[in-house]
Amino acid sequence: MSTNESLPARDPATDDRWAAAARAAEALARGPRRGRGPSIQAALSAAATLVAGIDVPLAVLGGLDWRVAVAVLGWVVAVGAWSVARRRGRLEPFLPARSPVALLGAADRRDLRRQLRGAEVPTPRSVDLVDAITRWQRRTSAATLPSLVGLGIVLLGSPGPLVPAIVLATAVLVVVLAVAERRRWSRVQRLVAEVRSERSAGA
Repeated sequence: MSTNESLPARDPATDDRWAAAARAAEALARGPRRGRGPSIQAALSAAATLVAGIDVPLAVLGGLDWRVAVAVLGWVVAVGAWSVARRRGRLEPFLPARSPVALLGAADRRDLRRQLRGAEVPTPRSVDLVDAITRWQRRTSAATLPSLVGLGIVLLGSPGPLVPAIVLATAVLVVVLAVAERRRWSRVQRLVAEVRSERSAGA
């Protein structure tokens, strides 16, 4: 793990950009904001509806009643998750109105990516932004997971012999990636806590 023991000279303009990006990311971390296009949950629900609309008639014609039940169950889960998120104001846009990272320069964005991977310790200047983006990512993942699960269940009901196997393999991959992401988030938040602790001790 690399550290930031020798920091470059502070530039007030750069500090302002980091602070503005941190405020924008904090707003996203606290709750969804309006963005461009449909929500992630709506898109997943639409995909589940399209797939179920194709799979259910094929399964009925093939006498595969259990696949009909699976596809309908998945559709209910996907659409129900979208409906609950919509009612509670938790719909996640595909893209926020403006990404907080866009406020930073190219070199700062590269530093931020390393810090978000947990490969580099956040600096006192970047720690608030790193923390807010990590919490935003975790909240978005939690909010969209039910609709994604619903779409996966719909695909399991597909009458084709290879589709369920592909879905199960994909599900295993998703689980592995989710575990890796959870570990990354935990590592980044531990580094954030350490930097804030040092900053408080030095104040």
